[in-house]
Amino acid sequence: MVKHEIVHSSRALSTLAEKYQIDEFVPNNPGNIRRYFKWSFRIVYEIFDDAVLILNVLHTSQEPTKDSAQ
Repeated sequence: MVKHEIVHSSRALSTLAEKYQIDEFVPNNPGNIRRYFKWSFRIVYEIFDDAVLILNVLHTSQEPTKDSAQ
């Protein structure tokens, strides 16, 4: 169920990609790497002109690092 809901919520990014905050844990983030939360998960994604790429799915109990999206 968790996997299904995360996949389902990420599909909405195709039309709402800039809705969520820029990920502050990515060094020198050009502004196209963002993140949102679904339950206890942090989903990091990158916006391109023709696509949105999920970079990472982390449980919020994990300590984010400056290179978590690389």
